[in-house]
Amino acid sequence: MAPATPQQSTEKAQSAAPAHHAAPVVPHSAPKVDPAVALAVRRAKPPRAKFWRPLLRMVIFHIYFLPLTVGVALPALILKNLLPFMRTHPQWSFLQALSVSVVRWAMHNFIALRLQPIAPREGGWRESPNFLAALLVTLNLSGPGGFAAVRRPQKVVKAAKKQTHGHDRVWMDAPPLEYFRGLLTIHSGSSSAMVRSPTYTGPPLVDPSWAKARTRAFWFMRKAGEAPPELDGSKRDRPVILYFHGGAGVTFAAGDIFMGQTLARNLASTTGIDVFSVDYALAPHGAFPIPVTQALAAWLHLQSMGYAPDQIFLGGDSFGSHLSLALERYLRLEMPALHGEGHSQKPLGMILLSPWVSAVDQHWPSREDNIKYDIITRSFPIWGLDAMRVGPKHKHRNGTLANLENPWISPVNQPKEEYAQHCPAFVANGALECLLDEGKEFVKRSRSAGAAVEYVCVALEPHDFFTMSTSVQASRGVYRKIGTWARKLLDNRPYELA
Repeated sequence: MAPATPQQSTEKAQSAAPAHHAAPVVPHSAPKVDPAVALAVRRAKPPRAKFWRPLLRMVIFHIYFLPLTVGVALPALILKNLLPFMRTHPQWSFLQALSVSVVRWAMHNFIALRLQPIAPREGGWRESPNFLAALLVTLNLSGPGGFAAVRRPQKVVKAAKKQTHGHDRVWMDAPPLEYFRGLLTIHSGSSSAMVRSPTYTGPPLVDPSWAKARTRAFWFMRKAGEAPPELDGSKRDRPVILYFHGGAGVTFAAGDIFMGQTLARNLASTTGIDVFSVDYALAPHGAFPIPVTQALAAWLHLQSMGYAPDQIFLGGDSFGSHLSLALERYLRLEMPALHGEGHSQKPLGMILLSPWVSAVDQHWPSREDNIKYDIITRSFPIWGLDAMRVGPKHKHRNGTLANLENPWISPVNQPKEEYAQHCPAFVANGALECLLDEGKEFVKRSRSAGAAVEYVCVALEPHDFFTMSTSVQASRGVYRKIGTWARKLLDNRPYELA
């Protein structure tokens, strides 16, 4: 009996998949796939993230961090921030000053331990619809939990149980092999293989196993109680935000208390736009550009669900903004070869919150000036870049991406002609964040090239304040402006907003 071809294997997997799994969007006249790549993919097994080392780090974190924080650090931070003149910034309220101090303390420990949530496993214990699953998700820092458990334990468990079961959680297939091109080219094992595309020249970076990887995402609906859309063949009558969370590419999760319950849920309810948030693989397991392949998988998934490209906003905070810009660049420069010049794959717009658009420190005075006010430390992006295996330290892996000025690593350095082709963007910064200057520079270069950009800078707020419960009102102020901006883009179109 002849072995199944990659196409037959894909069709068999699709026919056996549950109804809510998306079928891939295949180009009508796709270029032929390299037979060596197809063979390597057929032989490969899906990638598996390490389990025991992250588990050990998580156990150590819970054993020492919580008692130390509650018994020593928290009382000390409360005393430090009681009086205005003792606070890092005298104009902060007590709650804001305490919140920044606590988050900074937590981030210091996250970075010191290299703490990451344990990668999700489809159909695993944490996806069971029971209390144990909710508890495991909470302890893993990958779902509802944290300080909210002290204030609203019943709601936290209910949210965690909902997250582990039902249509608000989706698993997606990897893109078809035709889409693994340019920066996303799969290596077939040949040491002499090289990729030469308009935006990337170097060795193939994607292991064949990632062509069999499935990616998890969560729906955060614009209205409480509203059911997420399903794969039913219908066209969609309203837009969606395809969202990527922050965390320097190495930590946090799409459904956790910060990125999911605080940021994404409020973004959806305030703008009136559903949010589809991708739980992409974290580095070093998902070293660059693996998150871009998973972002592409989510883009194709939404199209399979009936969303047109001009109904989809790309959005993200911090590293998620970086990922949004990388996906936008891939869609703009690689899709014409797959779909033809007349086939638009341009998003409706981009929402970039506290964007990380430069991997280089020395160009940006705000990285030094605001470090004492911010929730992140200098070592956070260093950890991220090292885990993503880019920069001079990893020149042996890839000489092209060893240069941190490369536009794939520092999107602010895209050529002016590329800026001119960007879809409309909404950019927001906190006035006290380290990434303030690069956000402003991105806006300046966009406008200089003729791209349409709305910009908001919120006074007294640190990096990624959208994830902080004490800054929810400031975040909602930004989200309302995003909603107004989105309505302008949707003017004269038959899509509805809440």
